Amino acid sequence: MRKRYFTIPLTVIVIITGIWACKYGGIGPAGIDLSVLNKKNNGNNGEESRGLADGLLGYNGEITYGTNKRINPYMDAAIEVFPFQHGTAYYRIPALVVTTNGTLLAFADRRYNNRDDLPNRIEVEVTRSTNNGETWSKRIRVTPRSVSSSDGYGDTAAVVVRNSNTVLAFVASHTGFRASNPNKPIGINLFRSTDEGLTWQGEDITSQIYGAQCKDPVRSKWHAAFVSSGAGIQLSTGRILFVLNVREDGQWNVKLFRNYVMYSDDGGYTWSVSKNAPVNAYGGNEAKIVELADGRLLMSARPSSGNKRMHAYSSDRGETWSEATQKSDVTVAGSNGDMIYYTSIKNGWDTNRIIHFIPTGNTTVTGEGQYNGRWGPANPYFYYSYDDGKTFEKSQAIRNGQQAGYSSLAVLHDGSIGVLFEDKSWGGPIKFMRVNFEWLTRGKDKGPQKITAATTEDDKK
Repeated sequence: MRKRYFTIPLTVIVIITGIWACKYGGIGPAGIDLSVLNKKNNGNNGEESRGLADGLLGYNGEITYGTNKRINPYMDAAIEVFPFQHGTAYYRIPALVVTTNGTLLAFADRRYNNRDDLPNRIEVEVTRSTNNGETWSKRIRVTPRSVSSSDGYGDTAAVVVRNSNTVLAFVASHTGFRASNPNKPIGINLFRSTDEGLTWQGEDITSQIYGAQCKDPVRSKWHAAFVSSGAGIQLSTGRILFVLNVREDGQWNVKLFRNYVMYSDDGGYTWSVSKNAPVNAYGGNEAKIVELADGRLLMSARPSSGNKRMHAYSSDRGETWSEATQKSDVTVAGSNGDMIYYTSIKNGWDTNRIIHFIPTGNTTVTGEGQYNGRWGPANPYFYYSYDDGKTFEKSQAIRNGQQAGYSSLAVLHDGSIGVLFEDKSWGGPIKFMRVNFEWLTRGKDKGPQKITAATTEDDKK
């Protein structure tokens, strides 16, 4: 009798689950992952499976790398994470995130035979570090195996959902940005890991964002979109944001590319797109976003022309954006670079700190094979701000006149700042280094300090 009583409710559960799966798209790439329902019994009412507000702005841990210690970012002696070339494959496009447990995840494209963008034979790989980047694991393939130029995946953008320690990694797929059109769009694919980057499950979310299958009448006519590589952001409200590089019509004009924002309020399961994008006369792409202390968002975009970063603001969590204007005190090369919010008074630190890392000039490329002789990004610097991005100061020189490419920033669990960067203008080796504000400012800023009743003004200097 006991077995009968047990079987009946189990059968009911199975039937209800089946109805739910049919209604909401089932288990798998096309619908809701029902495994989130199993998380309701872990003491948090299941809320860690969604991106709920936690009020965090910037780093909220401890500074354990030591006081009055300058961490010098020696680029030439940095730790190699991905080689320039392995067999017939080359490595490009770094992305760096740190899980809530302190594991570093470094992503890069494995580009077979050449270093061209999509369409190309490309796979995304990730490697892990559990000791603040001193050593790195064997590389793990995130995306499906690519066997031809028509089935590649690349240009990773990643974020860690703090409530669940889930890692979301977005990649472009198959069609190239130039060839893409509404009926054959460049794909937007989301890969998710819940075990610190060891395993990954993917789904195609292109139709949520744009293309002929998109339900939005305007975005259904967009010709191309991909997510800016590097780091995404989770706001203190829990909202997750990434910047989209969008070609709205069939024209190929870099000054007409737009930076829209895609966002999720449920931990990365469903996605929406901003109502507008910052408009300017210079174009802009591959942008990054930080949340400011007053709740506004600052977008800093790579210029399509000129040598100044383009800054725009949003007062409604990324739905609408101001006009983008040139930032006179941030002189850069035409290259992707990262920007993160480091410390905030709101979280008990002594001051607000924002940090950029980006090439600031150009040089003739050498040592890169197919790119030799081209004009490429070089002369990398850090820029930092204490006034929520109104003004920026330039760090001391790191590598004057030498090549440097794309980069990604993250705050490590010892409070130092990790940098994953391309050592060449347009390629690897992709290396890792650390830095802190004491080095950036030549000792003027002795690093973040928590404000307590005993903290004096002299302590802050």
